[in-house]
Amino acid sequence: MMIAILVLQFFLGMYVNLFVSFNAINSLSMIMFNIPMIIMIHMMMGFLILGLSIFIFMLSVMKQNNLLSIIAFISIILVIIAGVSGIEFLFSENNIFSYSMALSFIILFLMQFIYLYKLLTIKDRQ
Repeated sequence: MMIAILVLQFFLGMYVNLFVSFNAINSLSMIMFNIPMIIMIHMMMGFLILGLSIFIFMLSVMKQNNLLSIIAFISIILVIIAGVSGIEFLFSENNIFSYSMALSFIILFLMQFIYLYKLLTIKDRQ
């Protein structure tokens, strides 16, 4: 499920990157009134991904599998980096934040496939 949501988030992010124009936001109060709806949806999907990452981490800890827990924890860190970079990009339009957001997203996407692979191979061994 997480991978499907990440794919949807990718397409939303590409749409925002290619077709939405906005000026750098100067204050927090402008966020609620000047951001196009597609960016708000993109941000809400990010919060959903963060919640799912925390949920996956908790499940990994309950399974008492150190490798899955480490992968899930790294995923949480990557989601936070992508989110903070996205918010910083809204305020500054500095491309380094866009790059950081994209890079952490790509690594997060790969980590989810590694997590899924490890989860499936662990089940096969038992």
